[in-house]
Amino acid sequence: MDDSTSKVDLVILKIANLDTGKMFTPDDPEWESIKKQYISIDGSPILRNGRAVWTIRSLTSTRMSFELETRIQSDSHVYIRSSTVTLSPESQFPQFTLVSSDGSLTPQTVRADDTKGINILFQSENAPSSVDVEVTDYISNKNVLSLHAVPVVQKALQLSSPAADAVLHTAGKYSVTLTSNGVSASTDLFITP
Repeated sequence: MDDSTSKVDLVILKIANLDTGKMFTPDDPEWESIKKQYISIDGSPILRNGRAVWTIRSLTSTRMSFELETRIQSDSHVYIRSSTVTLSPESQFPQFTLVSSDGSLTPQTVRADDTKGINILFQSENAPSSVDVEVTDYISNKNVLSLHAVPVVQKALQLSSPAADAVLHTAGKYSVTLTSNGVSASTDLFITP
């Protein structure tokens, strides 16, 4: 499959609150507002390195189940995959922010000449002990950096030279995905000249 000619759609088929027993489907008259109340979905509308990358977050503090259908169009073919995702407050990836080493730039922005690299700060007490880091070029969708089991110390980690040179020395927009225990989250990163 060619990433550049692909199109990815993620369709919600059913939302179930496992604690209250409430269940919702597209047939419900308030479906659009129900989705906004219960789920946040963010992802790439095209494939990245042959994969559909999406971040799904429950917007409640209860256990939720979401039936999803992924539709991938590529090379005049349509591939459909159904899945069920169950999220509990414990399975949510902790929120994080990317910042420059001196904190002088807006979040998610780092200077290309910043010798201390990219700092990732977790905003909750349940920060993972280590994460896998994948950085892809936002325009080309090409993977430019993959690091495994990067330690998180005092709710923070640092991506610096030489490990992160592929990103740190090239201005542009990137997508950063962190994964821990099978749960992932992504955000944008801007490297300025």
